[in-house]
Amino acid sequence: MKWNYDDPVFNDLLALNPWAIDLWAVRLDLIRNKNWNVNSINQGGNAETRAGLEQFFQKRSDATLARLVGSAIDHDSWAREVGLIARDVFADVDVANAWVGSGRQQFSDGSSLANTDSKTEEYTIGQFKADFLLLSQASLRALEIKEHIDISGKVFPIGLDLVRAKLLEPLNAKGTKFGPFSDHSSVRFNSADFSQSEFFDQAYFTMTKFEGFARFQDVIFHGPASFHATLFSKAAFFKGCRFEHSTGFCGAKFEEAVDFSEAVFNGDTTFEDSMFGASVEFRDSTFPGRVYVGRIPKNVKQRILDANHP
Repeated sequence: MKWNYDDPVFNDLLALNPWAIDLWAVRLDLIRNKNWNVNSINQGGNAETRAGLEQFFQKRSDATLARLVGSAIDHDSWAREVGLIARDVFADVDVANAWVGSGRQQFSDGSSLANTDSKTEEYTIGQFKADFLLLSQASLRALEIKEHIDISGKVFPIGLDLVRAKLLEPLNAKGTKFGPFSDHSSVRFNSADFSQSEFFDQAYFTMTKFEGFARFQDVIFHGPASFHATLFSKAAFFKGCRFEHSTGFCGAKFEEAVDFSEAVFNGDTTFEDSMFGASVEFRDSTFPGRVYVGRIPKNVKQRILDANHP
């Protein structure tokens, strides 16, 4: 199937996102001038695209927040319709497997870099996928949110983008289902409860700061999970978690207690360069996958070695 920049699916998504209609017209002009270059998820590859996305991201975040705190179109109905559209789009194997964005610049030695060309001669299936995600993903990117946010039990079919958000009140995300493309990197949380939630693909918390408690009890991470360079200022709870893919805590800092008891680490796991300030618990935790424990306190390393390694 040929997916074009003016495919009718975008009209379906714009009907759910009327705030984006004028901004989508800007995108259309840039495409016609061969200047539209989204080279990865939520990433502009050239100055023209970044300028177009800046206002788009702000309005997308404002619209998501309005749906979550209650508006004429609430989040649940929006997510249900988006999920149905996404199901049909990603049923196309070519879309499902496509690189998100305009592709990468390939070099003779086999290396590659993100495409930063000012001109894009061809609208690719990867660009279609990136554009689809722009309209179908919920986002609170870069917002400073002063009100209490309760997203417990909600579904985000294309994931939730929280990059660089500041949540000044506790977040309740208990029992929430996060679809693919979720990114919670560089977020500042007050405290957050993700217990009993599911992440159906990537779960990035890279360089995020939890100023209060971080609760991840009984969470299932179906895809890669990253807590690299994450700061846990208060106690962190990962009891009963299932990490089905690779998991990274490189450079993470636990200033108070952390509980990994009964957690299962099925993929490769790394705690290298992690810092631990108080009690650390790995009681009845299981590591079917490999685990890397370089440059961490001896007592913590021993607790990991004493865990179950089938």
